[in-house]
Amino acid sequence: RAVSLAMKTCVSGEFPDFKIDYSQLQISKGNIPVPISQNINYLSNNSYKLEWSYSELLNEKFDENLCIVLLNVTKKQMIHNQNIALRSSKNIEFSLPDYWSESEIHAWLYFSSQNNSSFSDSKYMGLIQV
Repeated sequence: RAVSLAMKTCVSGEFPDFKIDYSQLQISKGNIPVPISQNINYLSNNSYKLEWSYSELLNEKFDENLCIVLLNVTKKQMIHNQNIALRSSKNIEFSLPDYWSESEIHAWLYFSSQNNSSFSDSKYMGLIQV
């Protein structure tokens, strides 16, 4: 089912010239609210700071867990960091492997409930500048 959705939403072209629109790739789907905004900034030495905001008026729980997915298209590798921060923390710092430098890296975030039974839709954050 996930592959079928990906083929419909983010893959275009015909064999052998398929193209992937990573901004349309959905990593997770659910009913937990996504952040209102998010931003990734380079710090130094392959370290980054991810910040997000949310509406306290919505039916959001502040103990939901942040998950991020980083896809290195150049190296054909992925990092899936689950439950790395609480929604209420509003930011986190993370590092990429040194050997990922000079690569095309796409990033998504989503939130999960404490027991990992509910999720938000994923939100594409764009290309990370390495």
